[in-house]
Amino acid sequence: MMYHLLLPIDESNHRAKKTVNTVRDFPTDSDNLRSTILYVSENGATEAPESVTTAAAQLEEAGCEVETTIKNGYPPEEIVNQVEELDVDHVLMVGREKTTSGKILFGSATESVMESVDVPVTVVKE
Repeated sequence: MMYHLLLPIDESNHRAKKTVNTVRDFPTDSDNLRSTILYVSENGATEAPESVTTAAAQLEEAGCEVETTIKNGYPPEEIVNQVEELDVDHVLMVGREKTTSGKILFGSATESVMESVDVPVTVVKE
């Protein structure tokens, strides 16, 4: 049975690399892992940035089934929509670190997704 991961990736090569490394370490056989990389553009882009194409290539090299989806809109909303439309099992996001008085807080996009989906969300520290 395939386990379907949704991987929202933005323009950051650093965050994309963190995502790829986390998927490689995911506790399931890569033959049973399907990954959908989601790039959400807020400015109408029709092509994925280098971070997305590089991540897809690296995941394919690791033996994962990979599909890339590009959407335009507000990222948290589009991520939630894709969770529902694609019937994913898990969302893996790299959260931007925000500190206040020594506490690590989630960014608004990450928090919004976590509160809006009924599947596990793993947040990897940037």
